[in-house]
Amino acid sequence: MPTIFNAGLIRTKHIAFLALILLGFYVGVNSMSISYSAHEVFNSIYSTILTLLTGIALFLLYKFSKKEQLAISKTLLWLCISFTSWFVADCLWLWLIAINEYPFPSLADLFYFGMYPAFITSIFVIPNTTSSSRGIIRIIIEVSILILTAIIFFLFFIAIPDQKFKETDNFSLFITYLYPVLDITIIWIVLIKYFSNQIKSCKKIILYFVIGIISFTISDLMYFIDSLYGINDPGYFIDLGYYLFYFIIIATSLIASKEVLVKVDMYSETITPLKPSKWLTFLPAIFLVSIVGFFLFFVFDLLNITNIIASSIIAIIFILFIFHQYIVVKENDDLNQEMSRVNIELEKKVLQRTSELNRINKELHEEIIYRKKTEEILQQSDERYRLIAENTSDVIWVIDADSLKFTYMSPSVYSLIGYSANEVLNKSVADIFEQQWLTGIVAKLNDRINKFNKGDASEKARVYELQQICKDGSIIWVEMATTLITNNHNKVTEIIGVSRNIEQRKQAENQIHQKNIQLEELNATKDKFFSIIAHDLKSPFSSIVSLSDSLNNSIDSFPKENIKSFATAINYSAKHTFKLLENLLEWSKLQRENIKLNLRYLNFKSIVDEVLLLNSEMALRKRIEIQNTIDPDIFIHCDVEVTKSILRNLISNALKFTSSNGLVIVNLEKFESYAEISVTDNGIGIMPEKIPFLFNIEQDISTYGTENETGTGLGLLLCKELVEKQGGRIWVKSILGKGSSFYFTIPQIFLPRQLFEEEQN
Repeated sequence: MPTIFNAGLIRTKHIAFLALILLGFYVGVNSMSISYSAHEVFNSIYSTILTLLTGIALFLLYKFSKKEQLAISKTLLWLCISFTSWFVADCLWLWLIAINEYPFPSLADLFYFGMYPAFITSIFVIPNTTSSSRGIIRIIIEVSILILTAIIFFLFFIAIPDQKFKETDNFSLFITYLYPVLDITIIWIVLIKYFSNQIKSCKKIILYFVIGIISFTISDLMYFIDSLYGINDPGYFIDLGYYLFYFIIIATSLIASKEVLVKVDMYSETITPLKPSKWLTFLPAIFLVSIVGFFLFFVFDLLNITNIIASSIIAIIFILFIFHQYIVVKENDDLNQEMSRVNIELEKKVLQRTSELNRINKELHEEIIYRKKTEEILQQSDERYRLIAENTSDVIWVIDADSLKFTYMSPSVYSLIGYSANEVLNKSVADIFEQQWLTGIVAKLNDRINKFNKGDASEKARVYELQQICKDGSIIWVEMATTLITNNHNKVTEIIGVSRNIEQRKQAENQIHQKNIQLEELNATKDKFFSIIAHDLKSPFSSIVSLSDSLNNSIDSFPKENIKSFATAINYSAKHTFKLLENLLEWSKLQRENIKLNLRYLNFKSIVDEVLLLNSEMALRKRIEIQNTIDPDIFIHCDVEVTKSILRNLISNALKFTSSNGLVIVNLEKFESYAEISVTDNGIGIMPEKIPFLFNIEQDISTYGTENETGTGLGLLLCKELVEKQGGRIWVKSILGKGSSFYFTIPQIFLPRQLFEEEQN
């Protein structure tokens, strides 16, 4: 039921409940012993109240039904008008009682009669599925026959036998029995409406109307008989019938609100067979024959004006009945024609529907054949893709986007990470992989899905390179190509991926990267090498050539001291050049990896002494003290030439950057698996910003010594590579203005002197 009716129906139910209480109150009051005038006043007031309540209830239902444009709204409207007329009549009658006047007929009767046409109209506008002009004419004729028959009936069966009829005013008597005649007419109309209506829900409502009108009619008949016999007591049962009528009308309207207050759908309603109720058409004839028979055998008198009027009425009834039967026959013919037309249309529709069904069956058959072929093609395609997936070395997998469970896994997963397909299938990634790996990849996938759901279409396909943990704990590089699969609502439902082992490719890339680094270093070394040749090697040779040319051209004229000075300078330049060439040759061998280590146990103190002897000239010239604090019982497993070259460069540097009267100390400390050698001086030190670049060929930090000694620029670089050649490392500690300490290590298993001597022997 529409929601808008709730308030109206609740109010109407309250009114119906109030009317029921008033009925009980009426029974209680009438059981009391009170005067006739009190009865009359009470019943008049009571009737007015109940009529008002009925009108209000009908108006509420009409108001809400009209707003929803419902089929029963017109019926409720005319019922409301009918009871409004009745309410006005009751008010007028109450006013007449108040002024103690009882005219009959009165103005109140006019409004009482006004109730009937409105009530009849409300019956006619009850929703129906069919209506025709002939049907309406037939109903009018039947009603007319009924009214005329009722007049004859009341005239000869009630009015004429009573002697008071002749003493009563004819107009008053006419008004008196017009009430029950109209009541019976309403009953007849309602019955016709009941049997001709094809809407089942409406038939129930009409039946309730019949019950209410019968109650009303009985009260009118009793009032009519009492009026004929001069009984003016309204009576308990007479008024109770009226009040029951009011209550039944309210209750029927409430039932209608549940049955037909919705819009009537003529196609969804169960329609009764479209055929006339034949026995109803004979009711007027039965009434007519009964009246005529009675009239002919018991009443008819040609000398009586009443008989002449009755005969005229009967003649009119005959004419109407003949016309009525003619209409019935025509309706029947129309119905037969309509049925024939409907049958023809039905046959056409059946043929059309049969043809349509045949066409649909043919299309369905073709569709079935097409689908079977499509299914076969799909099966073949699925089989091909299955074979491809199962035989490719790449791993093909599908993950549910919500649960992150594997819904498909190709068998090649075993060769990739060591799991079988059954071990992985229907398990989440959290069940298979370690949390450390899982956190990264799940975060990436969730981030992609969120971006894609926000409209970033570029996130649909993505390729990752990542390290994946295998079943045995090993880690391999994997290339993972993923694609997001969506449903009709563009929501990501699955992730399809292809994983490929790229461990060999990564190793090759790493090797290429290392080679590139080496090439860059070699290029830098080459550049440094040519720089040294272009500058450091050219300068001493230029000096030698210049001095030798001067000496050669002027040797006869130079004094002996000048010749000695020139010779000393040429000797210095030659030695410097020789040292530079020696370093270049050693460095070149290292770059070509031509230096082969000749490892053997040596007395390290004696090696240092040999190197110090080579540098003694510079030490004496600058008056620098050199201390060899190494224990003579320490024997080191090393290459003697490589170690001498390292020591020679470090001690030469220490002497170069130490001022006159300085100190250089060479020391060795033993550790568990290596020996740490240090060369310490108290010279000028090294600026902190230069320390990181001391062993880098790309940076030229060669500086002059304390007496403007020049360097080769390769000494420390050569030391670094020679130290690393023996498996050690080199570093420096320096304080500017206080000196420097160079350290390098040699991996060792130390040998006692006794074992060394035994080995030597």
